[in-house]
Amino acid sequence: MILISIIIPCYNEERRLQKNLQIKIDYLKKQKYDWEMILVNDGSTDDTRKIITDYIAKNKNLNIRLVDVKPNQGKGNAVKAGMLSARGSWQLFTDADNSTPMPEIEKLFVYKNEFDIIIASRYLAQSKIAQKQTLMRRFISRAGNLFIRFFLGLNFLDTQCGFKLFTAESAKKIFSKCLIKRWGFDLEILTLGKKLNFKIKEVAVTWSDTSDSKLRPVKAASQVFGEAIKIKYNILTNKYQI
Repeated sequence: MILISIIIPCYNEERRLQKNLQIKIDYLKKQKYDWEMILVNDGSTDDTRKIITDYIAKNKNLNIRLVDVKPNQGKGNAVKAGMLSARGSWQLFTDADNSTPMPEIEKLFVYKNEFDIIIASRYLAQSKIAQKQTLMRRFISRAGNLFIRFFLGLNFLDTQCGFKLFTAESAKKIFSKCLIKRWGFDLEILTLGKKLNFKIKEVAVTWSDTSDSKLRPVKAASQVFGEAIKIKYNILTNKYQI
């Protein structure tokens, strides 16, 4: 029985994917539980897909699968595709970079008997930031989070950290209802989690900014704000049918 599925959305990751993938795999191979990894190629235009297929071909003894999404539709849609194809009792989505290292899963697992959804946080008092974001990114992130907490009623210090763990039941019920395809999907899944009465825990982790991140903070922030408004509208008009 697979204990955990690890879902990794990938978009034009050819420069760093193989190295970061190997780091994650090296950790997982040391664990005593059964796991699977699902790499979601989100319509990449570089050699990301080839890197994934080559790696899978060379490591047939490992439980790694490719899910193809064409054309590129956004991180939220890629994570949804991976989560809905997962078979583990627990399902984690994490970014292709190693901003939150795989061993941090152990901090989340501490709470697996008490909660349905366990999310990593960069902003709790116990969190450790190994490599800080730029001042602009920190400002946009904090200001955006304040807006989100007020507007959507999400009482979490960090809604956007790309390291979130779900029971199979919560993942299926939440992601089957998701409508947001890009950066705002984190807000949607947490909003749906609350609406569906799942127990959610925010946990401090060690996190490091990646200098080669493709995220453009101003553009991403504007998209997130727009998608937050869509989520609110979807709730008010009962588009989620909850």
